Amino acid sequence: MKIIIGVLMVFAASGENESTFYGTLNGSVLLQCNCSTHKASLKWQKEEPNKVVYKQSKFSDTYKGRAEITSDCSLLLTNIRPEDQGKYKCIFHNPLYVFHYINLSISASYNVCQTSENNGSKKIFKCNVTGGYREAEIEWTLDKKILANSTETKITHSEPTASNGFYNFRGELEINKPNLTPEPQCGVKAKGIQSNISFVCEQPEISKPIKAEDQRKITSFYKIIPIVLVLGISLVLWHRWKMSQSRRMAEEDAFNFEGKI
Repeated sequence: MKIIIGVLMVFAASGENESTFYGTLNGSVLLQCNCSTHKASLKWQKEEPNKVVYKQSKFSDTYKGRAEITSDCSLLLTNIRPEDQGKYKCIFHNPLYVFHYINLSISASYNVCQTSENNGSKKIFKCNVTGGYREAEIEWTLDKKILANSTETKITHSEPTASNGFYNFRGELEINKPNLTPEPQCGVKAKGIQSNISFVCEQPEISKPIKAEDQRKITSFYKIIPIVLVLGISLVLWHRWKMSQSRRMAEEDAFNFEGKI
């Protein structure tokens, strides 16, 4: 009897497949499910650890306010967090139970700027990193091998500092070989998620907040606009009235002149 039930359970599920989607920290990603008209039985679940994301038309507390179910049962995640990375499962009844497995891979973006200078018999490499995820560390590599402190290398790192919504990391590598070829490469490794690195020596563009004084000027400007608009309309109406009065007086003068004749 148990064997028969097990066989029935195997045949009661269909349409299992697996796909991978990629998202950026603090961004948005759409995890596709495509269940069409079967929303009533829809369930979204995250595995490892196993927890419910969406069930019976309700989101769990972790996803409230930053998740949405689309018309085709896909899951739209916004304000992506590191802990959102993992394997998801979309389940619905159609009329058999259908499973869709989705792997979500998350990355954090960083700008890396590397400079170097000679100091006698040594060469010092400096690494400045700017990114949106604090849980990361600078990593030095040479010929694709990770460097560590040794008799020939000295590595120092400073604690990350926050500025304008970004985190700044600084590190130095001192090598007792001024003419080393190839040169070591500075990178950054994020904890638990992927690192999306751009090697540029520029700060990311940041929208500066509007100062209170500038805000008052803008507000005053917008207050003046309705007044100027009313004055302009009044001037146009007055001009039309004057024109109509002039035409009426001219017509009266012409009529009086014809009567005298």
